[in-house]
Amino acid sequence: MNPRISFVLQMSPSTSYENLEAVARNLLEGLNVLLNSEQVKCSIFLDGPVIEALYNVAKPLMFGKIQNAIRNGVLEFLGGGYYDPMLPLFPEDLQTMQLELHRDYLKKVLGAEPQGYFNSSLVWEPGMADVLERSRFDYALVTEAAVQDALGRSTPVSGWFTLEDRGALIRIVPVSEVLSKAIAEDNLSWRSVAEQYCRDGKSAIALLDIPSEPTEIIEFFGRFVDFVEMNEVQTRTVGFAVDQLETCGTISFLVSAGRRLGLPSTARTCRELLIRRPEINMH
Repeated sequence: MNPRISFVLQMSPSTSYENLEAVARNLLEGLNVLLNSEQVKCSIFLDGPVIEALYNVAKPLMFGKIQNAIRNGVLEFLGGGYYDPMLPLFPEDLQTMQLELHRDYLKKVLGAEPQGYFNSSLVWEPGMADVLERSRFDYALVTEAAVQDALGRSTPVSGWFTLEDRGALIRIVPVSEVLSKAIAEDNLSWRSVAEQYCRDGKSAIALLDIPSEPTEIIEFFGRFVDFVEMNEVQTRTVGFAVDQLETCGTISFLVSAGRRLGLPSTARTCRELLIRRPEINMH
């Protein structure tokens, strides 16, 4: 059986806002490569400034093509903070403001409201479920390691789980960092890794960074499409996969320091940044 993988694409967090026009032009060309394929479906997260840059440089026909792909279930745009911040480090009213700004802009330029919540650090703190439910999110992407800790297991975790916190309810979807790394590095073991997540009709979730260097973006999309087509990977958006599956259970408590924050492996919360790097309090 060919593996089922729901890919999440995001602009690399190292992308410079000073070069967004060049990023946007190459990103549009890359998306065109993806949309010309008949086999690739995926979810994508772009923060507010990147979406704004796309809107400023795109021709109407290209935006129409993207909108058709959304309506046909080929592309799913994920929601999040307008500037992709680590929301738990901010007061709840500012969290909501960031989420609503991003949602409103997606609706304005693409005519679609996001179902899933994403942040590039994949951090999670208690209380976020309430904020996300009020902002009309149905599911949130988190690290697989955080879900494993919550479930008290070390085996691969896929599917989705229900999290209830202070009366708020949201679906939690784990992202496999092991599979994401194997695919990004062209590791030949990626298929055996993916198979561990794809039992009972489930999809593995892989997160790939779109290069921050504009000249590398189109090539990235070409390699991505080739990977899916040559390996006959069955792709579907995260939202579609979540809607097609029954829950795998419930989680009573979830916390995650996320990824790429420079925190030690023992850290369990992104709030440790406020202790280890107190200058963040000033920001």
